[in-house]
Amino acid sequence: MIFTMSFTSFAEVEYFPKEIKYSQTQFKADLEVLKELLEKNHANLYENVKKEDLDNLFKRSFEKIDSDTTATDFNFMVAKIVSKVGDGHTYLTNSSYLSMMIEENMTFLPLKVIKIGDSWYNDGLYDYIPIGAKITAINNMDMNSVVEKLKYSVGSEIEDVNAFSHKMIEMGLSNLYPIYIQERTTHEIEFINPDTNEKEIVTINNEDIYIKTLNAYPHSNYLKNTFINSTAPLEATFMPEKNVAILKISTFAPEDSEQFMTFIDKFFEKVAYEGITNVIYDIRGNLGGDLSLVNHVLSYLHEEEFKSSEYIHVKNLSLYRTDLLTSDSLEQYKALAQEFTATANGEMDDEESTEEAKLLDDNSIMLIQNAIEPSEYNVFTGQNYVLVDPASFSCGSIFPQRVQKLDNGFVVGTKTGGNFYETTAGFMLNFELPNTKTLINIPLAQIVMEDELIDGVDRNSAVIADYKINLNYSDYMNYKDTQLNYILNMIK
Repeated sequence: MIFTMSFTSFAEVEYFPKEIKYSQTQFKADLEVLKELLEKNHANLYENVKKEDLDNLFKRSFEKIDSDTTATDFNFMVAKIVSKVGDGHTYLTNSSYLSMMIEENMTFLPLKVIKIGDSWYNDGLYDYIPIGAKITAINNMDMNSVVEKLKYSVGSEIEDVNAFSHKMIEMGLSNLYPIYIQERTTHEIEFINPDTNEKEIVTINNEDIYIKTLNAYPHSNYLKNTFINSTAPLEATFMPEKNVAILKISTFAPEDSEQFMTFIDKFFEKVAYEGITNVIYDIRGNLGGDLSLVNHVLSYLHEEEFKSSEYIHVKNLSLYRTDLLTSDSLEQYKALAQEFTATANGEMDDEESTEEAKLLDDNSIMLIQNAIEPSEYNVFTGQNYVLVDPASFSCGSIFPQRVQKLDNGFVVGTKTGGNFYETTAGFMLNFELPNTKTLINIPLAQIVMEDELIDGVDRNSAVIADYKINLNYSDYMNYKDTQLNYILNMIK
Protein backbone atom coordinates (compact mmCIF):
# COMPACT_ATOMS: atom_id res chain seq x y z
CA MET A 1 0.00 0.00 0.00
CA ILE A 2 1.15 3.52 -0.71
CA PHE A 3 -0.67 5.66 1.80
CA THR A 4 -1.06 4.67 5.44
CA MET A 5 -1.94 8.01 7.02
CA SER A 6 -5.50 7.99 8.27
CA PHE A 7 -7.07 10.79 10.24
CA THR A 8 -10.76 10.91 11.01
CA SER A 9 -12.90 12.99 13.36
CA PHE A 10 -13.88 16.61 13.53
CA ALA A 11 -12.70 19.65 15.43
CA GLU A 12 -14.61 21.03 18.37
CA VAL A 13 -12.32 23.83 19.53
CA GLU A 14 -9.68 26.12 18.08
CA TYR A 15 -6.88 24.21 19.78
CA PHE A 16 -3.28 23.79 18.72
CA PRO A 17 -1.05 21.24 20.48
CA LYS A 18 2.23 22.29 22.00
CA GLU A 19 5.02 21.96 19.44
CA ILE A 20 7.46 19.18 20.25
CA LYS A 21 10.93 20.70 20.25
CA TYR A 22 14.04 19.08 18.83
CA SER A 23 17.58 20.43 18.66
CA GLN A 24 19.49 21.06 15.44
CA THR A 25 21.77 18.19 16.45
CA GLN A 26 18.82 15.81 16.70
CA PHE A 27 17.39 16.84 13.33
CA LYS A 28 20.77 16.49 11.60
CA ALA A 29 21.47 13.15 13.28
CA ASP A 30 18.15 11.82 11.96
CA LEU A 31 18.99 13.00 8.45
CA GLU A 32 22.32 11.17 8.65
CA VAL A 33 20.54 7.98 9.73
CA LEU A 34 17.96 8.36 6.96
CA LYS A 35 20.71 8.68 4.36
CA GLU A 36 22.36 5.49 5.62
CA LEU A 37 19.08 3.60 5.77
CA LEU A 38 18.30 4.43 2.16
CA GLU A 39 21.78 3.75 0.82
CA LYS A 40 22.24 0.42 2.59
CA ASN A 41 18.73 -1.05 2.67
CA HIS A 42 16.81 0.26 -0.34
CA ALA A 43 16.49 -2.31 -3.14
CA ASN A 44 17.50 0.05 -5.98
CA LEU A 45 17.95 3.56 -4.64
CA TYR A 46 19.23 5.19 -7.81
CA GLU A 47 16.76 3.64 -10.23
CA ASN A 48 14.80 6.88 -10.62
CA VAL A 49 17.16 9.52 -9.20
CA LYS A 50 20.82 10.27 -9.79
CA LYS A 51 23.07 9.81 -6.76
CA GLU A 52 24.41 13.33 -7.22
CA ASP A 53 20.91 14.83 -7.15
CA LEU A 54 19.88 12.94 -4.03
CA ASP A 55 23.16 13.79 -2.27
CA ASN A 56 22.65 17.46 -3.09
CA LEU A 57 19.12 17.37 -1.68
CA PHE A 58 20.44 15.91 1.57
CA LYS A 59 23.14 18.59 1.66
CA ARG A 60 20.62 21.41 1.16
CA SER A 61 18.41 19.92 3.86
CA PHE A 62 21.30 19.86 6.34
CA GLU A 63 22.06 23.49 5.53
CA LYS A 64 18.44 24.57 6.08
CA ILE A 65 18.30 23.23 9.64
CA ASP A 66 18.73 26.05 12.16
CA SER A 67 17.41 27.10 15.54
CA ASP A 68 14.01 27.94 14.04
CA THR A 69 13.46 24.54 12.42
CA THR A 70 10.29 22.86 13.69
CA ALA A 71 9.15 19.24 13.61
CA THR A 72 6.77 20.14 10.80
CA ASP A 73 9.63 21.74 8.84
CA PHE A 74 11.69 18.59 9.31
CA ASN A 75 8.81 16.39 8.21
CA PHE A 76 8.53 18.37 4.97
CA MET A 77 12.30 18.07 4.37
CA VAL A 78 12.10 14.29 4.76
CA ALA A 79 9.00 14.15 2.56
CA LYS A 80 10.88 15.90 -0.25
CA ILE A 81 13.79 13.47 0.10
CA VAL A 82 11.68 10.30 -0.01
CA SER A 83 9.65 11.77 -2.85
CA LYS A 84 12.89 12.39 -4.76
CA VAL A 85 13.73 8.68 -4.49
CA GLY A 86 10.85 8.30 -6.90
CA ASP A 87 9.66 4.73 -6.49
CA GLY A 88 6.32 5.43 -4.80
CA HIS A 89 7.02 2.72 -2.22
CA THR A 90 9.49 4.77 -0.21
CA TYR A 91 7.29 7.07 1.83
CA LEU A 92 6.50 8.56 5.21
CA THR A 93 4.06 6.83 7.52
CA ASN A 94 2.69 8.25 10.77
CA SER A 95 5.32 9.54 13.15
CA SER A 96 4.34 9.67 16.81
CA TYR A 97 4.52 13.46 16.64
CA LEU A 98 2.28 13.79 13.60
CA SER A 99 -0.22 11.30 14.99
CA MET A 100 -0.44 13.23 18.23
CA MET A 101 -0.70 16.53 16.40
CA ILE A 102 -3.67 15.39 14.34
CA GLU A 103 -5.45 13.45 17.07
CA GLU A 104 -5.21 16.21 19.66
CA ASN A 105 -5.93 19.06 17.31
CA MET A 106 -8.47 17.16 15.23
CA THR A 107 -7.85 19.40 12.26
CA PHE A 108 -8.38 18.65 8.62
CA LEU A 109 -9.18 20.57 5.48
CA PRO A 110 -12.94 20.15 4.83
CA LEU A 111 -12.64 19.80 1.07
CA LYS A 112 -12.84 16.94 -1.43
CA VAL A 113 -11.49 17.67 -4.90
CA ILE A 114 -11.12 16.11 -8.32
CA LYS A 115 -8.66 17.20 -11.02
CA ILE A 116 -10.02 17.42 -14.56
CA GLY A 117 -7.71 18.89 -17.16
CA ASP A 118 -5.55 21.51 -15.47
CA SER A 119 -8.11 22.57 -12.86
CA TRP A 120 -9.32 21.34 -9.47
CA TYR A 121 -13.03 21.10 -8.72
CA ASN A 122 -15.12 20.65 -5.59
CA ASP A 123 -16.22 17.03 -5.29
CA GLY A 124 -17.94 16.80 -1.92
CA LEU A 125 -18.97 19.95 0.00
CA TYR A 126 -22.58 19.93 -1.11
CA ASP A 127 -23.86 22.47 1.42
CA TYR A 128 -21.05 25.00 1.17
CA ILE A 129 -19.64 25.05 -2.35
CA PRO A 130 -21.45 24.00 -5.55
CA ILE A 131 -20.34 20.66 -6.93
CA GLY A 132 -18.02 21.27 -9.89
CA ALA A 133 -16.95 24.70 -8.65
CA LYS A 134 -13.37 25.44 -9.65
CA ILE A 135 -11.22 25.83 -6.52
CA THR A 136 -8.89 28.82 -6.94
CA ALA A 137 -7.44 29.37 -3.45
CA ILE A 138 -7.36 27.90 0.05
CA ASN A 139 -6.72 30.21 2.99
CA ASN A 140 -5.31 32.90 0.67
CA MET A 141 -2.91 30.47 -1.03
CA ASP A 142 -3.67 29.91 -4.70
CA MET A 143 -4.54 26.34 -5.62
CA ASN A 144 -1.44 25.82 -7.77
CA SER A 145 0.76 26.70 -4.78
CA VAL A 146 -1.21 24.34 -2.54
CA VAL A 147 -0.68 21.50 -5.02
CA GLU A 148 3.02 22.32 -5.37
CA LYS A 149 3.42 22.03 -1.61
CA LEU A 150 1.45 18.82 -1.25
CA LYS A 151 2.84 16.89 -4.20
CA TYR A 152 5.83 15.80 -2.11
CA SER A 153 3.57 13.50 -0.09
CA VAL A 154 4.59 10.68 -2.43
CA GLY A 155 7.06 9.95 -5.22
CA SER A 156 6.49 8.28 -8.56
CA GLU A 157 8.45 5.72 -10.57
CA ILE A 158 7.66 7.24 -13.96
CA GLU A 159 8.82 10.35 -15.78
CA ASP A 160 5.56 12.22 -15.16
CA VAL A 161 5.90 12.52 -11.39
CA ASN A 162 2.99 14.96 -11.08
CA ALA A 163 0.25 12.68 -12.41
CA PHE A 164 0.54 10.19 -9.55
CA SER A 165 0.96 12.94 -6.95
CA HIS A 166 -2.19 14.66 -8.15
CA LYS A 167 -4.17 11.47 -7.61
CA MET A 168 -2.80 11.23 -4.09
CA ILE A 169 -3.97 14.80 -3.47
CA GLU A 170 -7.43 13.84 -4.71
CA MET A 171 -7.38 10.99 -2.22
CA GLY A 172 -5.88 12.73 0.79
CA LEU A 173 -6.22 16.52 0.53
CA SER A 174 -8.15 16.73 3.80
CA ASN A 175 -5.35 15.02 5.71
CA LEU A 176 -2.31 16.28 3.79
CA TYR A 177 -3.09 19.98 4.16
CA PRO A 178 -2.62 20.27 7.96
CA ILE A 179 0.57 18.21 7.85
CA TYR A 180 2.41 19.96 5.02
CA ILE A 181 0.91 23.44 4.95
CA GLN A 182 -1.06 24.70 7.95
CA GLU A 183 -3.07 23.52 10.92
CA ARG A 184 -6.30 25.38 11.53
CA THR A 185 -9.94 24.64 12.24
CA THR A 186 -11.45 27.47 10.18
CA HIS A 187 -10.82 27.69 6.46
CA GLU A 188 -11.47 30.21 3.71
CA ILE A 189 -11.99 28.55 0.34
CA GLU A 190 -12.13 30.62 -2.84
CA PHE A 191 -13.93 29.22 -5.87
CA ILE A 192 -15.64 30.11 -9.12
CA ASN A 193 -19.35 29.37 -8.97
CA PRO A 194 -20.25 27.28 -12.07
CA ASP A 195 -23.77 28.74 -12.08
CA THR A 196 -22.77 32.42 -12.09
CA ASN A 197 -19.11 32.23 -13.20
CA GLU A 198 -18.41 34.63 -10.33
CA LYS A 199 -15.62 34.27 -7.79
CA GLU A 200 -16.81 33.61 -4.25
CA ILE A 201 -15.28 32.89 -0.83
CA VAL A 202 -16.80 30.68 1.84
CA THR A 203 -15.63 30.29 5.45
CA ILE A 204 -16.03 26.79 6.85
CA ASN A 205 -15.56 25.64 10.44
CA ASN A 206 -14.32 22.09 10.90
CA GLU A 207 -16.79 21.52 13.73
CA ASP A 208 -19.60 21.78 11.16
CA ILE A 209 -18.18 19.00 8.94
CA TYR A 210 -18.08 15.27 9.60
CA ILE A 211 -14.97 14.17 7.73
CA LYS A 212 -16.03 10.53 7.35
CA THR A 213 -19.07 11.64 5.40
CA LEU A 214 -16.98 14.06 3.35
CA ASN A 215 -14.55 11.33 2.32
CA ALA A 216 -17.10 8.55 1.87
CA TYR A 217 -19.47 10.24 -0.55
CA PRO A 218 -17.74 12.16 -3.31
CA HIS A 219 -19.89 13.35 -6.17
CA SER A 220 -17.93 11.39 -8.73
CA ASN A 221 -19.06 7.84 -9.41
CA TYR A 222 -15.60 7.35 -10.89
CA LEU A 223 -13.87 8.12 -7.58
CA LYS A 224 -16.25 6.24 -5.33
CA ASN A 225 -14.86 2.98 -3.92
CA THR A 226 -11.37 3.56 -5.29
CA PHE A 227 -8.02 3.74 -3.55
CA ILE A 228 -7.71 1.90 -0.24
CA ASN A 229 -10.85 -0.21 0.12
CA SER A 230 -9.71 -3.40 1.78
CA THR A 231 -13.13 -4.46 3.10
CA ALA A 232 -14.95 -4.33 -0.25
CA PRO A 233 -12.21 -4.64 -2.88
CA LEU A 234 -14.37 -6.12 -5.64
CA GLU A 235 -17.61 -5.18 -7.33
CA ALA A 236 -19.20 -6.91 -10.32
CA THR A 237 -21.77 -5.50 -12.72
CA PHE A 238 -23.38 -7.56 -15.46
CA MET A 239 -24.92 -5.94 -18.54
CA PRO A 240 -26.30 -8.88 -20.54
CA GLU A 241 -28.05 -6.55 -22.99
CA LYS A 242 -24.59 -5.34 -24.09
CA ASN A 243 -22.86 -8.69 -23.56
CA VAL A 244 -20.61 -7.01 -20.99
CA ALA A 245 -19.42 -7.71 -17.45
CA ILE A 246 -17.57 -5.07 -15.41
CA LEU A 247 -15.20 -6.07 -12.62
CA LYS A 248 -14.13 -3.19 -10.39
CA ILE A 249 -10.92 -4.07 -8.50
CA SER A 250 -10.31 -1.30 -5.96
CA THR A 251 -7.26 -2.93 -4.42
CA PHE A 252 -5.14 -6.06 -4.55
CA ALA A 253 -4.67 -5.76 -0.77
CA PRO A 254 -7.97 -7.06 0.65
CA GLU A 255 -8.59 -7.93 4.26
CA ASP A 256 -9.41 -11.49 3.21
CA SER A 257 -7.39 -12.92 0.30
CA GLU A 258 -9.34 -16.18 0.22
CA GLN A 259 -12.59 -14.28 -0.09
CA PHE A 260 -11.05 -12.18 -2.86
CA MET A 261 -10.08 -15.29 -4.86
CA THR A 262 -13.49 -16.90 -4.31
CA PHE A 263 -15.18 -13.77 -5.64
CA ILE A 264 -12.98 -13.92 -8.77
CA ASP A 265 -13.78 -17.62 -9.24
CA LYS A 266 -17.51 -17.01 -9.04
CA PHE A 267 -17.28 -13.95 -11.28
CA PHE A 268 -15.74 -15.92 -14.14
CA GLU A 269 -18.11 -18.80 -13.49
CA LYS A 270 -21.01 -16.40 -14.05
CA VAL A 271 -19.30 -14.85 -17.09
CA ALA A 272 -19.13 -18.33 -18.63
CA TYR A 273 -22.69 -19.20 -17.63
CA GLU A 274 -24.08 -15.96 -19.09
CA GLY A 275 -22.03 -16.37 -22.27
CA ILE A 276 -20.46 -12.91 -21.78
CA THR A 277 -17.77 -12.14 -24.37
CA ASN A 278 -16.60 -8.69 -23.15
CA VAL A 279 -15.11 -8.05 -19.71
CA ILE A 280 -14.05 -4.62 -18.43
CA TYR A 281 -11.61 -4.47 -15.51
CA ASP A 282 -11.73 -1.12 -13.72
CA ILE A 283 -8.30 -0.69 -12.06
CA ARG A 284 -8.52 3.09 -11.65
CA GLY A 285 -7.41 4.12 -8.18
CA ASN A 286 -5.95 0.68 -7.44
CA LEU A 287 -2.74 1.34 -5.51
CA GLY A 288 -1.60 -2.27 -5.53
CA GLY A 289 -1.22 -5.09 -3.05
CA ASP A 290 -0.46 -8.81 -3.36
CA LEU A 291 1.09 -10.04 -6.63
CA SER A 292 -0.37 -13.51 -6.09
CA LEU A 293 -3.88 -12.02 -6.38
CA VAL A 294 -2.90 -10.40 -9.68
CA ASN A 295 -1.79 -13.84 -10.82
CA HIS A 296 -5.10 -15.34 -9.74
CA VAL A 297 -7.06 -12.90 -11.91
CA LEU A 298 -4.63 -13.35 -14.82
CA SER A 299 -5.05 -17.14 -14.64
CA TYR A 300 -8.56 -16.64 -16.04
CA LEU A 301 -7.39 -14.44 -18.91
CA HIS A 302 -4.75 -16.59 -20.54
CA GLU A 303 -5.04 -20.09 -21.95
CA GLU A 304 -1.31 -20.78 -21.75
CA GLU A 305 1.32 -20.63 -19.01
CA PHE A 306 2.44 -17.09 -18.13
CA LYS A 307 4.59 -15.05 -15.77
CA SER A 308 3.71 -11.79 -14.05
CA SER A 309 7.40 -11.05 -13.43
CA GLU A 310 10.79 -12.23 -14.63
CA TYR A 311 12.36 -12.11 -11.18
CA ILE A 312 12.37 -10.37 -7.82
CA HIS A 313 15.70 -9.20 -6.41
CA VAL A 314 16.09 -8.62 -2.67
CA LYS A 315 19.20 -6.50 -2.25
CA ASN A 316 20.55 -7.49 1.14
CA LEU A 317 19.27 -9.64 3.99
CA SER A 318 21.86 -8.12 6.35
CA LEU A 319 19.95 -4.92 7.01
CA TYR A 320 21.50 -1.76 8.39
CA ARG A 321 20.06 -0.66 11.75
CA THR A 322 17.56 -3.40 12.43
CA ASP A 323 17.29 -1.81 15.88
CA LEU A 324 15.27 0.97 14.23
CA LEU A 325 12.65 -1.37 12.78
CA THR A 326 9.19 -1.11 14.27
CA SER A 327 8.16 -4.22 16.20
CA ASP A 328 5.92 -5.49 13.38
CA SER A 329 8.60 -4.90 10.76
CA LEU A 330 11.23 -6.62 12.88
CA GLU A 331 9.11 -9.76 13.10
CA GLN A 332 8.45 -9.58 9.36
CA TYR A 333 12.17 -9.20 8.64
CA LYS A 334 13.13 -12.18 10.80
CA ALA A 335 10.55 -14.37 9.08
CA LEU A 336 11.66 -13.25 5.61
CA ALA A 337 15.35 -13.82 6.33
CA GLN A 338 14.66 -17.29 7.72
CA GLU A 339 12.37 -18.28 4.84
CA PHE A 340 14.64 -16.99 2.06
CA THR A 341 17.76 -18.55 3.52
CA ALA A 342 16.07 -21.91 4.06
CA THR A 343 14.59 -21.92 0.54
CA ALA A 344 17.89 -20.93 -1.07
CA ASN A 345 19.67 -23.70 0.84
CA GLY A 346 17.12 -26.27 -0.29
CA GLU A 347 15.80 -26.77 3.25
CA MET A 348 12.15 -26.16 2.35
CA ASP A 349 10.01 -28.54 0.34
CA ASP A 350 7.11 -26.57 -1.09
CA GLU A 351 5.78 -28.16 -4.24
CA GLU A 352 3.21 -25.37 -4.65
CA SER A 353 5.79 -22.58 -4.55
CA THR A 354 5.61 -20.27 -7.55
CA GLU A 355 9.20 -19.05 -7.12
CA GLU A 356 12.71 -20.44 -7.02
CA ALA A 357 15.02 -18.69 -4.55
CA LYS A 358 18.76 -18.29 -5.06
CA LEU A 359 21.16 -16.85 -2.49
CA LEU A 360 23.81 -14.87 -4.40
CA ASP A 361 27.41 -14.19 -3.38
CA ASP A 362 26.63 -10.62 -2.32
CA ASN A 363 24.04 -11.94 0.19
CA SER A 364 21.16 -10.82 -1.99
CA ILE A 365 18.27 -13.09 -2.90
CA MET A 366 17.01 -13.73 -6.42
CA LEU A 367 13.44 -15.02 -6.64
CA ILE A 368 12.77 -16.41 -10.10
CA GLN A 369 9.08 -16.87 -10.88
CA ASN A 370 7.99 -20.21 -12.25
CA ALA A 371 5.45 -20.34 -15.07
CA ILE A 372 1.90 -19.96 -13.77
CA GLU A 373 -0.77 -22.32 -15.04
CA PRO A 374 -4.08 -21.00 -16.38
CA SER A 375 -7.18 -21.71 -14.36
CA GLU A 376 -8.62 -25.22 -14.70
CA TYR A 377 -12.12 -23.79 -15.14
CA ASN A 378 -13.81 -20.96 -17.00
CA VAL A 379 -10.77 -19.41 -18.71
CA PHE A 380 -12.17 -16.35 -20.47
CA THR A 381 -11.44 -16.26 -24.21
CA GLY A 382 -13.43 -13.12 -25.06
CA GLN A 383 -12.26 -9.50 -25.25
CA ASN A 384 -10.64 -7.82 -22.24
CA TYR A 385 -10.59 -4.08 -21.55
CA VAL A 386 -8.65 -2.54 -18.65
CA LEU A 387 -9.49 0.94 -17.32
CA VAL A 388 -6.49 2.76 -15.81
CA ASP A 389 -5.49 6.15 -14.44
CA PRO A 390 -2.34 7.58 -12.78
CA ALA A 391 -3.43 6.00 -9.48
CA SER A 392 -3.19 2.53 -11.01
CA PHE A 393 0.04 1.80 -9.22
CA SER A 394 2.25 -1.10 -8.12
CA CYS A 395 0.15 -4.27 -8.65
CA GLY A 396 -2.52 -1.94 -10.01
CA SER A 397 -0.06 -1.17 -12.80
CA ILE A 398 1.35 -4.68 -13.20
CA PHE A 399 -2.08 -6.08 -14.04
CA PRO A 400 -2.71 -3.85 -17.11
CA GLN A 401 0.96 -4.25 -18.11
CA ARG A 402 0.53 -8.03 -18.20
CA VAL A 403 -2.75 -7.82 -20.12
CA GLN A 404 -1.05 -5.57 -22.65
CA LYS A 405 2.18 -7.58 -22.87
CA LEU A 406 0.43 -10.95 -23.09
CA ASP A 407 -1.72 -9.49 -25.87
CA ASN A 408 -4.86 -10.32 -23.92
CA GLY A 409 -6.80 -7.09 -24.44
CA PHE A 410 -6.81 -3.31 -24.55
CA VAL A 411 -5.92 -0.69 -21.94
CA VAL A 412 -8.17 2.37 -21.87
CA GLY A 413 -7.86 5.66 -19.96
CA THR A 414 -4.72 7.73 -19.48
CA LYS A 415 -1.61 5.99 -18.13
CA THR A 416 -0.69 4.23 -14.95
CA GLY A 417 1.41 5.54 -12.08
CA GLY A 418 3.64 2.48 -12.25
CA ASN A 419 6.61 1.72 -14.46
CA PHE A 420 6.15 -0.63 -17.43
CA TYR A 421 9.35 -2.58 -16.76
CA GLU A 422 9.88 -2.80 -13.03
CA THR A 423 8.86 -1.56 -9.62
CA THR A 424 10.87 -1.24 -6.43
CA ALA A 425 8.41 -2.71 -3.96
CA GLY A 426 7.74 -5.81 -1.92
CA PHE A 427 9.03 -6.79 1.52
CA MET A 428 8.54 -3.22 2.72
CA LEU A 429 9.68 -2.39 6.25
CA ASN A 430 9.14 0.58 8.55
CA PHE A 431 12.14 2.24 10.17
CA GLU A 432 11.77 4.81 12.96
CA LEU A 433 14.33 7.62 13.02
CA PRO A 434 15.88 7.67 16.51
CA ASN A 435 15.16 11.25 17.58
CA THR A 436 12.04 12.55 15.84
CA LYS A 437 10.50 9.07 15.61
CA THR A 438 9.62 9.75 11.99
CA LEU A 439 8.59 6.51 10.26
CA ILE A 440 10.03 5.72 6.83
CA ASN A 441 8.80 2.84 4.68
CA ILE A 442 11.66 1.30 2.66
CA PRO A 443 11.22 -1.48 0.06
CA LEU A 444 13.79 -4.29 0.07
CA ALA A 445 12.92 -5.83 -3.30
CA GLN A 446 12.81 -4.91 -6.96
CA ILE A 447 10.18 -6.65 -9.09
CA VAL A 448 11.20 -6.89 -12.75
CA MET A 449 8.38 -7.60 -15.21
CA GLU A 450 10.46 -7.03 -18.36
CA ASP A 451 14.24 -7.50 -18.42
CA GLU A 452 14.82 -6.13 -21.92
CA LEU A 453 13.74 -2.86 -23.51
CA ILE A 454 10.81 -3.00 -25.90
CA ASP A 455 10.74 -0.85 -29.02
CA GLY A 456 8.74 2.31 -28.42
CA VAL A 457 8.60 1.94 -24.62
CA ASP A 458 11.09 4.09 -22.69
CA ARG A 459 12.80 2.79 -19.56
CA ASN A 460 10.88 5.21 -17.29
CA SER A 461 7.59 4.88 -19.13
CA ALA A 462 4.28 4.18 -17.46
CA VAL A 463 1.86 1.64 -18.90
CA ILE A 464 0.33 3.76 -21.66
CA ALA A 465 -3.31 3.22 -22.57
CA ASP A 466 -4.02 1.85 -26.05
CA TYR A 467 -6.96 4.26 -26.17
CA LYS A 468 -6.11 7.53 -24.41
CA ILE A 469 -9.31 8.96 -22.96
CA ASN A 470 -9.46 11.75 -20.37
CA LEU A 471 -12.32 12.48 -18.02
CA ASN A 472 -14.72 15.11 -19.33
CA TYR A 473 -16.01 17.93 -17.09
CA SER A 474 -19.49 17.95 -18.61
CA ASP A 475 -19.78 14.19 -18.16
CA TYR A 476 -18.55 14.52 -14.58
CA MET A 477 -21.24 17.07 -13.75
CA ASN A 478 -23.86 14.73 -15.19
CA TYR A 479 -22.64 11.65 -13.30
CA LYS A 480 -21.26 10.11 -16.48
CA ASP A 481 -18.02 8.15 -16.65
CA THR A 482 -16.27 9.33 -19.83
CA GLN A 483 -13.75 6.49 -19.92
CA LEU A 484 -16.13 3.65 -19.13
CA ASN A 485 -18.67 4.96 -21.63
CA TYR A 486 -15.98 5.04 -24.31
CA ILE A 487 -15.48 1.29 -23.93
CA LEU A 488 -19.19 0.58 -23.86
CA ASN A 489 -19.55 2.52 -27.10
CA MET A 490 -16.71 0.49 -28.62
CA ILE A 491 -18.50 -2.76 -27.94
CA LYS A 492 -21.09 -3.57 -30.56
